[in-house]
Amino acid sequence: MIQPCEYLELPPDETPVWRFLSLPKFLALLDARSLHFARLDLLEDVHEGTIPGISLDCDSMLRVTVHEEGRSRLHTCEMRPILRDAKDRRSSTWVSCWFAARHDNDAMWKLYGGQDPDFAVAIRSTVGRLKSVLTPCTDHVYIGLVSYDKTELPLHVVECYFRKRPCFTHEQELRVLISNSLGPVRGNRPVIPIPVDLATLIEAVIVSPRSEHWYSLMLRSLLDKLGCCDVEMTGSTMSLQPGY
Repeated sequence: MIQPCEYLELPPDETPVWRFLSLPKFLALLDARSLHFARLDLLEDVHEGTIPGISLDCDSMLRVTVHEEGRSRLHTCEMRPILRDAKDRRSSTWVSCWFAARHDNDAMWKLYGGQDPDFAVAIRSTVGRLKSVLTPCTDHVYIGLVSYDKTELPLHVVECYFRKRPCFTHEQELRVLISNSLGPVRGNRPVIPIPVDLATLIEAVIVSPRSEHWYSLMLRSLLDKLGCCDVEMTGSTMSLQPGY
């Protein structure tokens, strides 16, 4: 179930989002008919779940205006419990990471296309499609853009998982998050599959700009056999030839 969270920035439903995949990962998606969520503490960036520039040893105090019975008062609380809670929950939190942009991206093809870039695949969806396929999920699901330059202290532990350092700005990430602490218990598996309706999730499949025509035909046939006949199959905009 999608959880509303005023502390996260959720773009409009029509916003395009992308997943760049190696062929094995794309086939795993089709075979399982599930999105695979990776455990946060196992991601490559060891700073996941932390607030850039703030440590557990900080003595920062969070000051929030609280409205009660028509009056406002300034409430002060210590930051350390929020940061410690965020750190402890990393091993029971899973994420699915998407690239939020209108077009595909050369860096994303190279970073996530796998060891054989000729067979890389991207799936294009939208924020609205993601929300639609994840609404039936019994877990608590949070969706929002990752912030790379936000310096304000977090107001909620979930906000800690949507902050990254500025050196990751190129990712332009829209993050989908599931946490044990916020929903049903799932153990501590490194990856969890969440069943989704592929025909609703996938708006288009884009083949690598380095792929050959037969590869597109093979993927088209595979999608049709899986009941995804309405899913568009197209080449990368990077495949367009110069006009001279």
